[in-house]
Amino acid sequence: MNKTSPIGMLLYPDGSIYVGQMTQFVKQGVGKVIEYSGGFKEGRWENEKLSGPNCRIYNHESGDFYQGPVEEGKRNGRGRLYDADRDEVYDGEFENDKKQGVGMIYKRNGQVMKGDFRNNCMEGPFENVYKADAKELKDVFDKAINHKGVFIAVQK
Repeated sequence: MNKTSPIGMLLYPDGSIYVGQMTQFVKQGVGKVIEYSGGFKEGRWENEKLSGPNCRIYNHESGDFYQGPVEEGKRNGRGRLYDADRDEVYDGEFENDKKQGVGMIYKRNGQVMKGDFRNNCMEGPFENVYKADAKELKDVFDKAINHKGVFIAVQK
């Protein structure tokens, strides 16, 4: 039988709030940190670090929004990042919090490109894959930008 951690709230001096499971005032289990700036980090926590397959990170200052796996607080694995500055969506591999490996870039004009990334930068030429229609483009951007949804996690 699984023992579920108690649910509570932690308030930090910087104005951020943690709501979720914890063990002796340590973030442990499913929860969400809401930053004073308006950003948040949510998903599974292990010893104070965001770490799980289905995490969401929203940076209020930049407008960037990430959905995907996180290990020890860093993006790792296949995820999706909305880059607000470039107004584009990256769907691909991350390693140690950086774009690393094969990824697809979706631009607002419908252009869909595939390329290899190393250390957050494109390496070599992009392959123009296709031009997305308006419906697909809306779907991709809506899913990538929707950080206002309610986070629901299933305890295993």
